[in-house]
Amino acid sequence: MKRVNYWIVLLLILISIVLLAFSFWFFQPKKKLNIFILDKTVTDFSYREHASFVWLLRNKNIVTPENKNYSVSKDYYGFIPLKPGEKDKYKIRSISLFEVLTKSDNFDMAYYTDNYGVFNNDLTDSSLNIRPYLVYGGLNQNDYLLLRELKRKNKLIITEFNLFGSPTSELIREKTEELFDLRWTGWTGRYFKSLKNLPKNQIPEWIISSYQKNYQKPWDFISPGMVLIHEHGKIVVLEENTDLNSAMPSIVSTSESQQKYNLPSIQKYPFWFDIIQTSKNNTIQAFFKLDLTEKGIKELKDNGIPNTFPAIIEHLDNYKFYYFSGDFSDHLPTPWLSTFKGVPGVMNKIHTGSIGTSNEFFWNFYVPLLNGILDKQFYNN
Repeated sequence: MKRVNYWIVLLLILISIVLLAFSFWFFQPKKKLNIFILDKTVTDFSYREHASFVWLLRNKNIVTPENKNYSVSKDYYGFIPLKPGEKDKYKIRSISLFEVLTKSDNFDMAYYTDNYGVFNNDLTDSSLNIRPYLVYGGLNQNDYLLLRELKRKNKLIITEFNLFGSPTSELIREKTEELFDLRWTGWTGRYFKSLKNLPKNQIPEWIISSYQKNYQKPWDFISPGMVLIHEHGKIVVLEENTDLNSAMPSIVSTSESQQKYNLPSIQKYPFWFDIIQTSKNNTIQAFFKLDLTEKGIKELKDNGIPNTFPAIIEHLDNYKFYYFSGDFSDHLPTPWLSTFKGVPGVMNKIHTGSIGTSNEFFWNFYVPLLNGILDKQFYNN
């Protein structure tokens, strides 16, 4: 009988904690912000590339100027699928030049999450053995002009991979680089749990085909590793135990960013990244580090690739700008968890998910980073 009572008491305590967490979230003051979200890589109804940011807005009770919760399916510009099961049914929502000139005053901030876009194979169920062609994507002139206006008006700008790379035109890229004093080296990379050519490894077929064509030899990699791709077609493959001591790259945060944004000193990172250079006019708050063997160091040197490069670039002096050199928002958080106050702190402490998963990166790195940025810009914390 006592054991039964113990479990009943424990259950009541847990229910009380959950209700309190929900109540604290529900009754926290709402903050109205007009946010321009751009996501051109929406291949299905998960809205994966901007779902993380919208989750965070809801958790902080940040609402639209109309006092509504931000919607992951409605409150963004870019590629918009229309019907589940019918991938060829979609519309494009782009900002017009008139809107750039008339609405930039009203926007409080912008977040450009992913400009890679949607390709023809994203709209079919068949796999292709050739590099697919673009349906929609890439930074365009109006996207650039909005960034320029928001910078001039000192509005918060957050951008991330892929802002500069293909399929953005060279002209728009160069103008955007000049705008924020950055330069894309042309290199993009990603860690793969296994380089073996299997469908579940998600290695794009065009990468394998290009490698075989360039080197005139088979793709016979089997270990974990990393693939680095240059915009002009060069492909460098690094294998664990041969070129890398540990295949997954790390993000190393500066002491300042650890204090400022509550970031871990070292964070494993499993997604796409690009290699960016910046001047001293910007602050590097975190950088990527590759754990290379002597052979790997030589391989990168021979190809002019650095083994450390910026992960978070910040400029707050005369305008407010961030660039994340990786696919930081690539995650699907559990929607209902956003309606509980204190969830980010709890999940951060228990390190949900194994190291190097999107779940662990979301709670351990992305959430504190974005919370820190928004708090400092809009809550004076």
